[in-house]
Amino acid sequence: MRIAHLADLHLGYRAYTRETPQGQNQREADVQLAVRRAFDGVIAQAPDVVLLAGDVFHSVRPDNRAIVALFAELQRLRTALPKVDVVAIAGDHDTPRTSSTGTILSLYRALGVHTVERDIALVPLPSGLTVLCVPQARARQLKAYTGPPGDVLLLHGEVRQVPGANVDPTVLEGHPWQYVALGHYHVCAEVGTRAWYAGSLDYTSTDPWSERARQLDTRVPGKGWLLVELGYDPAFMAIEPPRRFEDLLKIDAADMTAEELNTLLAELAADVDGAVVRQVVVNLSRETHRAGLDHEAIRSYKRRALNYHLSWSRPAAQAPTPEARARVRQTLDEVVAQFFGERPLPPDVDRGALTTLAAEHLAAVGTDPYTGAVTP
Repeated sequence: MRIAHLADLHLGYRAYTRETPQGQNQREADVQLAVRRAFDGVIAQAPDVVLLAGDVFHSVRPDNRAIVALFAELQRLRTALPKVDVVAIAGDHDTPRTSSTGTILSLYRALGVHTVERDIALVPLPSGLTVLCVPQARARQLKAYTGPPGDVLLLHGEVRQVPGANVDPTVLEGHPWQYVALGHYHVCAEVGTRAWYAGSLDYTSTDPWSERARQLDTRVPGKGWLLVELGYDPAFMAIEPPRRFEDLLKIDAADMTAEELNTLLAELAADVDGAVVRQVVVNLSRETHRAGLDHEAIRSYKRRALNYHLSWSRPAAQAPTPEARARVRQTLDEVVAQFFGERPLPPDVDRGALTTLAAEHLAAVGTDPYTGAVTP
């Protein structure tokens, strides 16, 4: 029995402002291309079962392009492999806040896809495999589940021992399944015996740089999916990335002149065309940042790259102290007092009386959004 395990497609994901000639967000188009390449690989391998482990879409209400893109890929899969079983569960991005709202995943039942959006369900497949499906909405209830386990567990959730985890990792200790197909974590990783995250197909999290760092630490060769032969370790099937992500060499500007810094920035940005780029500079003094940086050159890097982000930090001696930060942070009372203390007023208006009146009205309305204190 051969299984294709995909997760975290995030169709409909958008980032930055660049568009394709057709008017589509460029990163949205990149993600669609990544999904297409993954399905190319699945069709070439011709597995018996395809498992989609949640976060198929980036939002509960994806746009029409994303809906059509998945429909086209699943139809292409069904045409090429008419006997393949496909099972999809909802992740946190696919799950509405209220149970009365349906999910778009149910649309794909018309293509013969087994979809599970809300409740734990045991799905028997024509191939003979039984899949215990646990969507994100019921991930916390897995430990209390007492029904038949099935052959394979398909789960979207966080099983690592970290704050916010919604699955007790002990459920994977001595588990009964032949394979556990996980979604949610965006880097391919083994988290237990025969228990794997497939990772996402593209960089669609809020912090792609941490993803890249984890991939390097664990020697994961990019993005892709898992091909599983039950009873054996899965094979990672890498896909050609639709977009380069470049975390450039970190620069320590402590002992550099502005000219040296600008030269090095230019050298590192020589090959940023079309890429998503981060350039980290530490110990960048206030004076060099304001007057020494070649901002026109930096703007040119931003035009050439899909996105060029210059992330910089001050030397420790110039970093704001906690006391200075506290002085900047004002309560709502202080903001109102400052506003009425500085606002131009007609000569016949008593500033003190107006400020007092504003404070009285503020005290009567409830919660201070800065401190969270509840006033009478």
